[in-house]
Amino acid sequence: MVFSKADKRFLAVIFVVHAVFFLLAWHYGCIYNGDSEEYVLMAKNISKGWLYAGDLSNTTIIPELLTLRPPGYPLFMWLVYVLNGSDWLVLLLQNGVSILNIWYLRKTLLRIGFDTKFDWILLLFVIVYPSQCINANIIAPDLL
Repeated sequence: MVFSKADKRFLAVIFVVHAVFFLLAWHYGCIYNGDSEEYVLMAKNISKGWLYAGDLSNTTIIPELLTLRPPGYPLFMWLVYVLNGSDWLVLLLQNGVSILNIWYLRKTLLRIGFDTKFDWILLLFVIVYPSQCINANIIAPDLL
């Protein structure tokens, strides 16, 4: 794949924006939301053979926690935990997926007639609507 100057410039800006949001998350440490604990517990329980979003040290198994969270994201987290055991690596991978999502959106737009001279508009949308970058830096399945 050959990257043009416009491609490199676009990717550089997207990478910098994601790096800023990752560094903000690192600095403030706010990477969890209300659902994050259940996903983390489920990812840790997978190594014990359970798809359970609760604490297995409790003697009572709550049936709704067996089906409360879909297993895709906890399986992804479990694979990362096997490699490293860090939520920060999960966030780095999510940032990579986010960058790829934006890149493929741009590539799709280019195929249907979008001109690279309007990249600044797409970049403006990403920068002024930072939901993509915020979701990339929270332990939650929203991005994946």
